[in-house]
Amino acid sequence: MIESSRSERVASPRRPAVALVDVAAGVAARVSAIGPDHEAELADSGLGVGSLVVIATRAPLGGPLVVRCGRARLAVPRRIAATILVEPLPEVTP
Repeated sequence: MIESSRSERVASPRRPAVALVDVAAGVAARVSAIGPDHEAELADSGLGVGSLVVIATRAPLGGPLVVRCGRARLAVPRRIAATILVEPLPEVTP
């Protein structure tokens, strides 16, 4: 009997998508979907499906999230952040 030397690839499990509003400050995530009502205006600001974002700060008392997207920093109202789905990325340790 001859054994196959083929190695099988194991796909890394995908993290479930969550609303941007539910992501903690300092966490990086990749945008997987944007509500159709806000997709065009966010695209004008450089935020679209596939974008890498980091939550810079969360304003108190229901204020906006400040999101880093590339070199830009965007203030995203929480009601809009609730329509943006993201996949949190694993933490990178130096």
